[in-house]
Amino acid sequence: MNWVTFCTGLSGLLVAGESIRLGLGELKNPGPGLFTFMASLLLVIFSVALLFEEIPPSANWKALFTKRRLAITASLFSPVFMLEDLGFRLTLSLLLMALLPLFGFRQWMVILGIAVLTAVVSHFFFGTLLGMFLPPGPWGI
Repeated sequence: MNWVTFCTGLSGLLVAGESIRLGLGELKNPGPGLFTFMASLLLVIFSVALLFEEIPPSANWKALFTKRRLAITASLFSPVFMLEDLGFRLTLSLLLMALLPLFGFRQWMVILGIAVLTAVVSHFFFGTLLGMFLPPGPWGI
């Protein structure tokens, strides 16, 4: 059994439970937990699918748990703790600035540009066009 996949699926179930507690609403009038419920449901489905996929006995376990994979996993869990204090745009920018170098981007101006542009565009799309509440940052950022 792949414990990372199992823990990811378990985390998805926990997020789904909290999303239901927040309220799902309806499709035409979504509640605050609908988006996270749908995302966690996909996470659980993919985790279950991966649990059924066998890892060969000759697999190199050190290769499965590299520092890069652990850093990616940690950076994906960190926004949960930062979102309320830092706000949506700043949290998303910091997340992307942490992830992009792990995927091969090396020029800091490019990383900064992608992170800030993605945060601004996603805030415009979700916050302005769709009217979703996104936590503001400490200085209204």
